[in-house]
Amino acid sequence: IISTARSLAAERDIPFAVMTFDPHPVAVLHPEQAPGVLTPLGVKKMLLESMSVNTLIVIKDSLKLLNLSPQDFVDKFLIENLAPSVVVEGPNFNFGYGRSGDINTLRQLGTERNYEVVEVPFTEIPDTDSDGTIVCSSTAVRRFLECGRVRQASQILGRPYRLIGKTVAG
Repeated sequence: IISTARSLAAERDIPFAVMTFDPHPVAVLHPEQAPGVLTPLGVKKMLLESMSVNTLIVIKDSLKLLNLSPQDFVDKFLIENLAPSVVVEGPNFNFGYGRSGDINTLRQLGTERNYEVVEVPFTEIPDTDSDGTIVCSSTAVRRFLECGRVRQASQILGRPYRLIGKTVAG
């Protein structure tokens, strides 16, 4: 997604920005079900900078924001604040109250509000421990880490997975 967005921005000579949520929306809506943090925000900023991301937009999640309808999210957030000419997302993108908006909703609203939506298909990589493939996603990374398959998690990430924390006695 980032590579596609960077290429489109360069082709069109427009600014290139990446948007991320912090904390994860589930951590706000259902804290007891929040997925583990794969990349702390500070590390994410550093990694994105190394990928030539000019602008990083960190959306501080709140119940108010997460309860917006897909249309209101696009109008009150995307259009009013960013006015994008193109939005790049994956096929499983969901947004708005109850995840009621999807890539098709985003595309329809884009037609009405004058921005283009580019959908980047799922990426699959060979599974080094089988003859199959792995569909790249943060969910897959978390699953692999939970069952100790760090090599597969690192394959999806395209870099070694890092643990960051404080070492304590005992």
